[in-house]
Amino acid sequence: MKNISWQAILVVSVLSVLIGPPVVYSHAASQRASYHNFAPDQFFTQAERDLIERVRQRLRENRLVAAYAEDIKLAAEEGRMSLSGTVRGEQEKGEIAAAARRTRGVTAVENHLQVTGSVAAKTGKP
Repeated sequence: MKNISWQAILVVSVLSVLIGPPVVYSHAASQRASYHNFAPDQFFTQAERDLIERVRQRLRENRLVAAYAEDIKLAAEEGRMSLSGTVRGEQEKGEIAAAARRTRGVTAVENHLQVTGSVAAKTGKP
């Protein structure tokens, strides 16, 4: 009886190692993405995360759009950048897209920024 129990434990142990733990999918990746202000529910390679950070740094350095640098949602795929969020005017929308295009590694920009036409949208003040 002892041999059977020992063998059963061995078989179960070996099978659990071979099969592996159950796969659990969660939204942890999208939570990390939104924390870093990436587009939610996106998976980014290290190269894409680096590109996103270079674009965000370019926005921070641009005095015309630095206030939007942390608020704009950025997504990257094989050099293509997608921009989304809200801005005060067409000038900011164009300048953010231009800054992204000037960033090393960006091959195309999809500008999905929405113009609110109001200073209150950005500052919270009328």
